[in-house]
Amino acid sequence: MDRPIARRRFCETLPLPTGRVRPIRISHAGIVQALNVGVRAARGKLIARMDADDLCYPDRFERQLRFLDEYPKCVAVGSAVMLVDPYNSTLWKIDVKTQHADIDADLLTQWLGAVPSHRILSRQAILDVGGYRAEYQWAEDLDLFCAWRKLAGSRTFPTHCCDIASILRA
Repeated sequence: MDRPIARRRFCETLPLPTGRVRPIRISHAGIVQALNVGVRAARGKLIARMDADDLCYPDRFERQLRFLDEYPKCVAVGSAVMLVDPYNSTLWKIDVKTQHADIDADLLTQWLGAVPSHRILSRQAILDVGGYRAEYQWAEDLDLFCAWRKLAGSRTFPTHCCDIASILRA
């Protein structure tokens, strides 16, 4: 059976809560188009992102939402990332930066600590910078965070010592 057809049939069998989760079908045009279609179609204030092959702790969303409730001006929250092999042995860990200078440095150099893969983002903040840009197809997240940084100007990023780190503040 054709993989897209099998995937669609599988998705149609999932017990999704009525009205909360809606499958969206688009032609294959890459991650940027898929992200922008999803952001525009979303009805909530927040967008949760995670790579398809990633796993997360069961309380990830609860903890991130609690953090966003505590800091309502925060536009993005992420978490540390642990890369594991097929046997769940830790290969390495990427810590999320929480200090203003560290975030800026990572955005300019390695960016992995500044742009975590497990994140919840403000839908409005994504729309405020025009969404994801197609010319940054393979660095769409970095481009989004740099656009937010440019929009924030010289404002500083308050320090928060916790394992769920505030990435950028409006």
